[in-house]
Amino acid sequence: MSAFAGELADSVAAAATAAAKDDPQETPMKTTAPGKNVMFWGGTAMFAGGMAYGLFQFINNENGSYSEFGEATATNKAAGTVGMSVAFAGFS
Repeated sequence: MSAFAGELADSVAAAATAAAKDDPQETPMKTTAPGKNVMFWGGTAMFAGGMAYGLFQFINNENGSYSEFGEATATNKAAGTVGMSVAFAGFS
């Protein structure tokens, strides 16, 4: 076993010497792709805005109060559906 360890140590030393003789390479800076963050925050805004608008349209009965049991026809179902569609489009 010690023979293998000696060979390994020699190999590591030779690799370190060879690396020291080569010109050092500059490591490029890591940058995050700006498009990725824009897409994330844009989708988040679409989801939050669409969800808020859709839920408000489903719940608000346009009488100055919120709907109660039996007032399902007083809400704006079409606008609520559009809001939910925008929310799930932003989610995907």
